[in-house]
Amino acid sequence: MANILTAEEAARVVAVDPADEKLADVLPQIDAYIKQATGRDWTQDTAIRPEAKAAARLQLALVYDLMAMQPSQIASLRAGLVSSLAQLETIASYLQVIENINAAAYVADMETYISSGKLGLNLIDYNRMRPNAQQSVAQAVLDERPLGGYADLSAIQAALDAAVKAAT
Repeated sequence: MANILTAEEAARVVAVDPADEKLADVLPQIDAYIKQATGRDWTQDTAIRPEAKAAARLQLALVYDLMAMQPSQIASLRAGLVSSLAQLETIASYLQVIENINAAAYVADMETYISSGKLGLNLIDYNRMRPNAQQSVAQAVLDERPLGGYADLSAIQAALDAAVKAAT
C-alpha cells in the first residue's frame, strides 16, 4: 500500500536512511492520523495532493523527532500542522462534493449537490429558475456528465451554465 509520503520523501524530512525500520513503521500511522483528522484517505488519490504531503511532513517531524526538539519548535510545527489539516479538511469537503456529483444516479441527488453551496458554484441564474426548470437543469448536468466524471469545479460550472442557458 502506498503512503502519503514515499520512504525517500520521509527520509529527507527526518534525515535518516529510506530503509530505516522506524520510518517504515511510522508512515502508515501518519496516513491514519491525517485520514482521521480530515475525513479522507489521501493515499487513495491517483496523485497525492501536495497539501497532504505537507501535512504528512509536519506530522512526521513531530512524531519522529519530538524528543530532540525545543518547545518553541514543537509549538511552531503544531501550529503549522493544525493549519495544514484545516486546509486539507476544506479540500476533502470540496473533493467529496465533486465525487458525489460524479456518482449521482438520480436527478434529486444532482439537484442537492448542485445547490449545496459547498462547491461555490455561481448559482444566480439557477436560483432564479422555477423548481421544475431547476430539475431539468439537474437532469441535463446528469445526462451530460462525461464518462470519467467531471474533472473539477470549472467543468461542473460549464455544464451547469450550458444547462441553464438551454432551459431559459
